[in-house]
Amino acid sequence: MRRYPGASVAYWPPCGLNPRAPVPGSPAGTPRRIVLLGSLLWSAKKINLLRFLRENAAGLHAAGIEIAIVGRAEPRFLKKVAKQYPYLILYGEVDDLDPVLRDVRLALLFGEAGGGFRMTALTYVFAGRPILARP
Repeated sequence: MRRYPGASVAYWPPCGLNPRAPVPGSPAGTPRRIVLLGSLLWSAKKINLLRFLRENAAGLHAAGIEIAIVGRAEPRFLKKVAKQYPYLILYGEVDDLDPVLRDVRLALLFGEAGGGFRMTALTYVFAGRPILARP
């Protein structure tokens, strides 16, 4: 794990792999895409997501980095997010995460409130995705 002075983030490279090597299953042609995974049915999770998007979405989009959001959510909420951030990739709930996680370069783990972080982190680890975590 690497910590960055002055920033409240931590980065975990894929377990046991050289951080400079391509992530398995992520060939050079993999889109510059990050993923946010989790259920968005609880208001705390919605607040966390909206705060993250408000603070980061425009900058990531300007840098050519796509943001994929995956997880169960109310259709009305997804519609609102899509209207405000039309460049997001909104999957909603999916039956199989493997194809989605195969096409991302980095997995995000964040939130000031809520739960489920351990399961999300394990999902990312077993998919072999590097994780960027922020409290």
